[in-house]
Parts: sequence; C-alpha cells; structure tokens
Amino acid sequence: MSPCADSSSVSPTAFAGASTAAAVRPSSGLSTRLVEAVQNRNYPLVQGSVLVIAGLFIGINMGVELLYGLIDARVRRKRA
Repeated sequence: MSPCADSSSVSPTAFAGASTAAAVRPSSGLSTRLVEAVQNRNYPLVQGSVLVIAGLFIGINMGVELLYGLIDARVRRKRA
C-alpha cells in the first residue's frame, strides 16, 4: 500500500486517539467538546460534531483518491 493511500486509513485512528486523549487531558478542541457533549447528553452538539467529523473524513478520503490518481500512473483512467 502506498503512503498516499495509507494516510486515508490513518486519519480515523488519529482522531480516535485524540478523543481518548481529550477525555484524559482536557484541552479546547473539537474532541473535548464532543466528549463533554456526550457526557452532558447534548444531542444536537453530538450530531453536529459527528457531521463535521464525517465530512472531514469524506473530504480527506476524496482528496487522497484524487491525489493518488495524479501520483500513480497505473490507476489513471484512459480517455476514450
């Protein structure tokens, strides 16, 4: 697996680690807000945070796929 394709599978793991770290050592970030919202049962904030995080993952994966097509000539589509 190329480093470019591998980066899209690393980002969810990195966020999970950040959420765990936010639960242990609070700072002012999205992970901390999400952990606090879950603890306080603030459902609109949880839904909004999950929507933003899902959008980030979709954007990261889309960017990796497009970048991978530019970097690796074997996966480029042939034009008719």
